[in-house]
Amino acid sequence: MADLAGRYLVVIGLRASGKTSAGQLAADRLGIAFTDLDDVTIQRVDGRSFMTVREAWAAAGEPAFRQAEAEALGRAFSMRTDRVLALGGGTTAFADARRVLTEAMDGGFVLGPVYLHAPPEALASRLRQELGDRPSITGEHPADEIAGLYDKRDAIYRALADQIVEVEHLSIDQTADRLVELWHQLAGD
Repeated sequence: MADLAGRYLVVIGLRASGKTSAGQLAADRLGIAFTDLDDVTIQRVDGRSFMTVREAWAAAGEPAFRQAEAEALGRAFSMRTDRVLALGGGTTAFADARRVLTEAMDGGFVLGPVYLHAPPEALASRLRQELGDRPSITGEHPADEIAGLYDKRDAIYRALADQIVEVEHLSIDQTADRLVELWHQLAGD
């Protein structure tokens, strides 16, 4: 990974764990930039730009989306400013994106990654309350597929994570507070 600068508090975890909401709030409190990788990814999927993840996923398919996601991660790490970077739930499950992340970690630019963990039942409950722009991975309702995704991804998140924050009983505000604390702890500020 060439020419990285800035520090990146990378937030990972399954959908509905609070990566975007808490990450944005933490960045605001820290006075630094925030990037949701999904927002960067949908700007360039299969040579096209999309308004939503669901639209990109439906039009281009998962392989094209995952390739664009790995490329977007590289672009995010070249933004050269301190930032909170929320990855998509599936980003780390795919080798190309995982390679980009581990290169940045090896380069010393990543604070964390911080895994926002909650059991699948809690995440399913959140998804039933607010689905948002989350596409189905398996064809089921996202709340019904979360247990299977948890089984596939939890070990990957744990292997990559420098810190794990249990978020099941935390509000978004409390999760953001924890991310701010971790920024100061990991950045030595």
